[in-house]
Amino acid sequence: MPEPNVTYIKYLLGLSQKGRKNSFLELCELNLNKVFAICGLCLGDVKIAEEVAKDVFLSAWHNLKFVREDTSVNSWLRGIAVFEIMEELRTRERRQKVYPKAKKFDSTVYNRVHTNNQFESTILELPELERTIFVLHDVEGYDFDEIAGFFDDLSIAEIKKIIRTTRASLVGVDIQ
Repeated sequence: MPEPNVTYIKYLLGLSQKGRKNSFLELCELNLNKVFAICGLCLGDVKIAEEVAKDVFLSAWHNLKFVREDTSVNSWLRGIAVFEIMEELRTRERRQKVYPKAKKFDSTVYNRVHTNNQFESTILELPELERTIFVLHDVEGYDFDEIAGFFDDLSIAEIKKIIRTTRASLVGVDIQ
């Protein structure tokens, strides 16, 4: 699907800010695959990724009035997605402390349903922390300082080490 032009996106954003729900739904549709992809790769579970993607768009709807005209809608939604992903990971960590025998998330379901790409499949098999940091840095382009802001207990040096070891584990994986 070709990228929609910026003028059209700004037009939809303006209408959405005036309360036009159909315009907002079209903005969501144009960005759904991108938002779901980052949620799926970071969370590794299709059902949770779907729920978090819904939360992203609900949050976007409630915060439309704060979007400036010169803001990239794609970047704005991506920022909301990362925030919602980090909230889900924090909540998941708390749940696992309270309910230690809770079922681990199975990324093989996500793999079978959503990707035939070996590189994505390999990313989904990474441990949660490594996968999330790798996706944020190497896939989404966040810098080390930004990632450190998401993880209170990790230093920039630790994040760099995780990126290096994750990259090393991916050497030789076929990127399709």
